[in-house]
Amino acid sequence: MHKLMSSILLSVMKLLSSKANVLITVMIITALLIRFYDAPNRLSEFGWDQARDAQKVDSILDGNLQFQGPRTGIGHMHIGALHYYFLAPFYLLTDRDPIAAYYYVIIINILYLISAAVVFKKLFGYKASVFATYIYCFNDYIAYIGRNPWNVTMGIAIGLWIFYVAMKYMGTRKSYHLIWFGVLTGLYFHSHFSFIFYLPLLAVLFLIFGRTRKSFVHVIVGIILMIIFMSGNIYSEIVNHNSDINRYHEFWNNYFIGFHMQFFLHRLPYNLVMVEKIIANSYGWILKYVFVIMFGILTYVRRSDEKVRRIALLALILIGVPAIGYSIYGGTLSEYYYIFQFPIIIAMMWYMGSTLYQWLPQSYNKLYVVILMILGLMYAYVNVKPMVMYRESKSIQQQKDDILSQVKDGKVIKWEEGKMDSYLYFWYIVHKKIKPTNKY
Repeated sequence: MHKLMSSILLSVMKLLSSKANVLITVMIITALLIRFYDAPNRLSEFGWDQARDAQKVDSILDGNLQFQGPRTGIGHMHIGALHYYFLAPFYLLTDRDPIAAYYYVIIINILYLISAAVVFKKLFGYKASVFATYIYCFNDYIAYIGRNPWNVTMGIAIGLWIFYVAMKYMGTRKSYHLIWFGVLTGLYFHSHFSFIFYLPLLAVLFLIFGRTRKSFVHVIVGIILMIIFMSGNIYSEIVNHNSDINRYHEFWNNYFIGFHMQFFLHRLPYNLVMVEKIIANSYGWILKYVFVIMFGILTYVRRSDEKVRRIALLALILIGVPAIGYSIYGGTLSEYYYIFQFPIIIAMMWYMGSTLYQWLPQSYNKLYVVILMILGLMYAYVNVKPMVMYRESKSIQQQKDDILSQVKDGKVIKWEEGKMDSYLYFWYIVHKKIKPTNKY
């Protein structure tokens, strides 16, 4: 495993230092400026998720350990709590100012943008690295999810490395990758409940590419490490007498509807929502079907290509399994439930584009590149424009100023879970020592 870590660190160092990667570095810096320039005055006021995080981190800094993380929106089961602990140093450095959440999310954005460049370079080469980084930098939806200071954001980076480990294991058959798969899946548990869709992938990787004693041992080690990442929740379950297990049972009773082909077909188009979001929001509902059909044709024609087979297998599992899973669930769906599909969809896009380039007569290659550059510029314009123009009617800074004014006027705001006004009120009173200057 130390060889894998050394290789990853070396790739990061090369990415940051090599002149050949100036373009990638410029793209990442540009993306960060577009996302976070003047963030306190441009971006939306903090809502329930950010208030919950602030209150939990405040409790941690007061010495109260948190063993459970954020609750799921439906069912209210808890994921892991590492998100709170990752936030804690930033709150400590800012004297618990909730704007600390944006400093944290800037670091996460840097990590996942660099990860995109490194992962695709190691798997597919420099050109693929530029392509993937371009999408991650300038796609409006990825930017929207990425700049939100919430637990989901760190899953973007983790998902990239799970994709990398899966691809490397299928290519090399080196079973220590299964250990890393278990570790990363356990870490993803602290980001979002959709970590469950990586479990069938782990089983398939072992059954198809493993089935040796060494692979079995490494799978078991990976599962044990995954469980260790869940140990805080397990401990909390014991202390709280199966509170989340009861919620799982209630969730199952309320939302499990069984498999029905009609409902499966009804929800099937939504399972391609990430294709729609990554390709083009305006016309993605049409292009996603064209995309799937074209990739199916490519897979058949290039079925002797090992990388195509690996990408197709991952696509089948990471798109097909959720399609089945969400079809037996009768509740509502949100687009971000599918963010773990980002890497595989971009890999599919890259392989389709590069294959078309190889198939074209050489005399058309320059024209193809020019067309791609024009499409790339159009893609950037369509996606970057809303990011640059984005300005909420009430920003974070306005939210803070409003509560500060109420504190000075002597108004009392009760402490409520998930209410940022409540957190800000007590932050001004307790930590900033603001006293009323007027009688309310």
